[in-house]
Amino acid sequence: MKKLFFILITFRLSLFTLSAQSWDSLATGVSGVVFAMEPYKGELYVGGNMTKAGNKILSNWIMRWNGTSWDSVGKGFSGGLYQQVNALINYKGNLMVAGSFATAENQTAMGIAQWDGVKWDTVGWSEQFYPNEEIFALAVYDSDLIAAGSMSFTKQRTVQNIAQWNGHSWDSLGTSINGNVYALTTYNGNLIAAGYFSDAGGIHTNNIAQWNGTQWDSLGAGIHGLIEALTVYNGNLIAGGEFDSAGSQPALGLAMWNGTTWAPMGGDSLNDVYSLFVFQGKLIVGGQMSRVGSIPIRNVAQWNGSMWDSIGSGPNFYGAGWVNVFCSDNNELYTGGWFNESGNNKVTNIARWGGPLGVNEIIDNKSNFTLFPNPSTGKFNVQLSTEKQSGEREIEVYNMIGEKVYTTEINSSSAQIDIGNKATGVYLYRVLTETGNLISTGKFVIQK
Repeated sequence: MKKLFFILITFRLSLFTLSAQSWDSLATGVSGVVFAMEPYKGELYVGGNMTKAGNKILSNWIMRWNGTSWDSVGKGFSGGLYQQVNALINYKGNLMVAGSFATAENQTAMGIAQWDGVKWDTVGWSEQFYPNEEIFALAVYDSDLIAAGSMSFTKQRTVQNIAQWNGHSWDSLGTSINGNVYALTTYNGNLIAAGYFSDAGGIHTNNIAQWNGTQWDSLGAGIHGLIEALTVYNGNLIAGGEFDSAGSQPALGLAMWNGTTWAPMGGDSLNDVYSLFVFQGKLIVGGQMSRVGSIPIRNVAQWNGSMWDSIGSGPNFYGAGWVNVFCSDNNELYTGGWFNESGNNKVTNIARWGGPLGVNEIIDNKSNFTLFPNPSTGKFNVQLSTEKQSGEREIEVYNMIGEKVYTTEINSSSAQIDIGNKATGVYLYRVLTETGNLISTGKFVIQK
């Protein structure tokens, strides 16, 4: 028997909802796993280990989307251990591309190259390339391009897993880092590097370190486990990956640094986070995940600063799959990874979410749910319209961290809930089907 779930979650500032939209495909998608995306000169560039879009063979490991169709990017790349593109970034008017490859357009590139919209060029990387070396991340810091990963030297200077390019030559950052670096960002004027390492510039670090332009330093006690993604949201540094603690606190897959201390995010569910992004004021999280707190998701979730939610029926691959990267272009959110569908839509390894994620109160035109009186001291009447009366409903109440604090079942179109033991404040309600489809949402106030 189909159920309707009435979920009440505390909320402090504003309502957070998703419009009734879905993930859409970009033509027939691409043939391999997507690791990187970047808008450049009016087109969306996509990198990974793919060679085709649909049945059309395009350039090796990098393609571009003009809003209607796919096209090649010169002759692409060749050689290298894994033969893939891991990172893209716009630097001084050129698109910088990094990964595991030996040549770009038949030029020696050794893991990094630049594209000006017409042709490929090298970036002064070493002419000798070790088979086990690879660049995983790019960033811009203090006007220099930062490249990080698993590499040991450039043509000009020996480096260890991280280096800087000023447009003319490569240089090290102090005595560098003793393990692989998978993510870079900037925070409070410092360069942040994260991955799987224990030492940066002679300073003991647990997988994350900061560079102030002169020396390396730790971020508290660091994070216990692999870090694969970084971003900055609401003035805090956010780290995602496969870890179980941050600082001295338990934190599964997602943690927040406020400049002084670490704090967990996402409860006990986000254990495989591969990508982080900020879009329309929301923190967007991707990886290989099935829930956040009590909310079911499929590999993507969003946080508005107060509560978690899904983003439609997220991408997956026959019940599995994962998300590696996000970007935005023309106010649309794009995601890439390894997946083949979202809901009833076929989306092969790349997908687009059109329109706003929304920060508003949904006005339900069918008026299929009513809660009254509002405000109340804690006793509320709930009413479903006649078209929603059939079947059993379960009313559940959750707190901010996703703990179930109240539940009841009803078999009619109306009921009363009593949550008078909850604190004065603003609460958010959502009415969902058992498959997670949103029916209506609103807010109510407990006032004592």
